[in-house]
Amino acid sequence: MKKKLLTILICAFLACFSAFVLTACKPNDNDSDSEIRLIYNMYVAEMEEDGKTPLSYDDWLASIKGEKGDKGDKGDKGDKGDTGAPGKDGTNGQDGKDGVDGKDGVTPTIEISADGYWVINGSKTQYKAIGTNGTNGVTPTIEINEDGYWVINGVVTEYKAIGKDGVDGTNGTNGTTISIKSVEFDEQGRLVITLTNGTVLDPVELPKKDEHIHDYGDLIVYTTGDMSCEDRIFYRVCKSCNQIEWKKGSVNDHNFNTTIIEPTCKEQGYTHKVCSICNKEEDVDFTPISSHRWQDDYTTDNSFHWVKCNDCDEIKDKAEHTVDDSGYCTICNGAVGSTVGIHYDLSADGTYYEVIGYEGTAKNIIIASEYNNKPVKSICKEAFKNTTITSVIIPDSVTSIGDKAFSYCSSLTSVTIGNGVTSIGDDAFYVCNSALYTTENNLKYVKANGNNYCILIDATNKNLSTYQINENTKYIASSVFWGCERLTTITIPNSVTSIGDKAFYNCDSLTSVTIPNSVTSIGDDAFAQCDNLTNITIPNSVLSIGSSAFSGCTSLTSVTIGDSVTSIGTGVFYACNSLTSVTFEDTSTWYITKNYENWKSKIDGTEFDVTNPSTNANHIDDGNYYWYKI
Repeated sequence: MKKKLLTILICAFLACFSAFVLTACKPNDNDSDSEIRLIYNMYVAEMEEDGKTPLSYDDWLASIKGEKGDKGDKGDKGDKGDTGAPGKDGTNGQDGKDGVDGKDGVTPTIEISADGYWVINGSKTQYKAIGTNGTNGVTPTIEINEDGYWVINGVVTEYKAIGKDGVDGTNGTNGTTISIKSVEFDEQGRLVITLTNGTVLDPVELPKKDEHIHDYGDLIVYTTGDMSCEDRIFYRVCKSCNQIEWKKGSVNDHNFNTTIIEPTCKEQGYTHKVCSICNKEEDVDFTPISSHRWQDDYTTDNSFHWVKCNDCDEIKDKAEHTVDDSGYCTICNGAVGSTVGIHYDLSADGTYYEVIGYEGTAKNIIIASEYNNKPVKSICKEAFKNTTITSVIIPDSVTSIGDKAFSYCSSLTSVTIGNGVTSIGDDAFYVCNSALYTTENNLKYVKANGNNYCILIDATNKNLSTYQINENTKYIASSVFWGCERLTTITIPNSVTSIGDKAFYNCDSLTSVTIPNSVTSIGDDAFAQCDNLTNITIPNSVLSIGSSAFSGCTSLTSVTIGDSVTSIGTGVFYACNSLTSVTFEDTSTWYITKNYENWKSKIDGTEFDVTNPSTNANHIDDGNYYWYKI
C-alpha cells in the first residue's frame, strides 16, 4: 500500500506543477484542496479495489504529510516529525522506547514570476513555466538526496525534505522506511524515481525544457583609454533576453585594417596592420626584395627616350628618337617633333608665325611651337579643313584657333590643346567624327585633353531660357549662344578660362551674368547687343576685354572692371546709352572721360583736360568714351 501511496503522492506533486504550466499562474488554496480531494478519491478507489478499508480523509492526509510514523504491533512510540516522510515500521516488535521526534522537513517556496519563469525560494531561474507562442513551459527538476535535502535543478539546497528518523524501539524488529532514493532521467528524458526499497516507479514524462539559444550582438568595448585590445574588457548582449556576457580581451579581438606594401628593388614587402579599436600597429608577412619594376612606357625628352625603374633611379634602353613625318618617335611613340607638310606664314607685324594649311600625309599631327626661331601663335581660318587627320596636338604657344580651322575633318577623334589658347573661332570643329563630341543638357562639347566637356561649341536648342554648362568646361567657343533670345540668366562655371567672340551675342532677354574668377579673356562682341543686361562685374582674373565686348547693351548702367586688365578693345561700351558708372579696381591705371560738352573726369575725382585726347598715345576712342592707360 505504501508503494501506491507514494506513487499517488508523486503524481500529486507533478499534478501541481502541471497546473502551474496550464494556468500560467500560482494555484490558490481552493484549487489545491480540490486537487488533493481528487487524489484522495483515487486512493479510496484503489483500496476498495484491493478489498481493503481506506483511511479517513484526515488520517490519509496526515499519512502523506508525514505527521506520524506507523506503529509496530507491540511498540508504543516511534512518531515521526509533523511534516517529515513516513518513519520506520515496527513489525512484531516488543515494547520499544519512545523514538526521538524527527526534525521538520522544509518544502521550498515555488512561484511563477510576472514574465513566466520559475522562482525557487525567491530566486528567479532560467526555466520558463509558461510557454511562448503556444509551447510548453519547463518544470524545474526537484529531487531529494539520500541525506534528505531538496535538490533543485541539480543544486543541493539547505532545506531538509525528510524529518530525522525516531530512535528504534528496544527489542523490536525494525520496520523499513520507504523513501525516495534517487531521481534520474532515462535516455528518453523521462523522470525515473527509485525508492529506498529498490522499487523503480514507472517513468514520468515531463514537459520539454524551453531551450533558449542566445543571439548575441557584436562585442562592445567596456574599458576605454590607451590600452591594447588584450587588456580591455568586452561585453555583448543577447538580442532576445538581454542577458549580458562578459569577456576579457585577447589577440583575437583586434579589428585590423591591412595595407599590403609590395616589395621593391630596395626594400622588403610586408602587410601593415592597424587595429581600428586600439590603434595597435604591426607589420607581418614579409616578402623578399624584388628585382627592378620597369615602367611600361618610355620616359622622353626632346632628344632621347628610356625606361625607368618605378622604385629607384636606374634606367635602361636609353636611345635617341627616331622620328617619322608625323613628328612621333617610331620606337617610344613620343610626340617629340613636328609634322612634315604643315604650312606656316609670318604674321603681319613679323613677330610670330601662323599655321595656314596642311599638305602632308601623316594622320597624327603635331604643330610646332616654334618656326624659324619665332613662336607659332595662331591657327588660321580653315587651316586643316576637310583633311583626313585623326589627331592633333596644339602647343602652348598657340593663343587662337580660327574659324572652321578643323571643320569637316571626319576622321578627327583626338584633340590636345595647349595652355595658351584663349580664343576658339566659330565652327572651329564643325562636322568632325562623332567620337569627338559629347552632348549634354542641350549643349554640345568637343572632347580634348581627356576631358569630355573641354570646349563648349554649340547650343543645340536655341529656344531655352536657361542652360547648365558642365562644370569641367574650359573654353566657351565663338557664337555658342548667339541668337538665344529667350535666355534670361546664365552661370559660367569656375573651370572656364575664356569666353569666345560673340559667345552671347544678341541674347536680348539676358538680364544678368556671373563671370567667374577663372576667366582670363573675353572675346570681341562677347555680350554685344544684350539689350536687357543691366550690370556686369569683370573679375580680377581677366587680362583682356575684346573690342565691342558690351557694345549695344542699352540697359547697362554700371560696370566694375578688375585690376588685372591690361587690354581693352575699341568700342567696348559703344552705344551703352544708360551707362552711368564705370568702376576700376585699380584707379591709378585706367582713366575714362565722357565725350560730350563740358564733361571731363578722372576716376579718383581729379579733373584733367581732354580737349585733345589723341595726344595721349595710350588712348582708345570707342566713339562713346575715351580710355586712357597711364
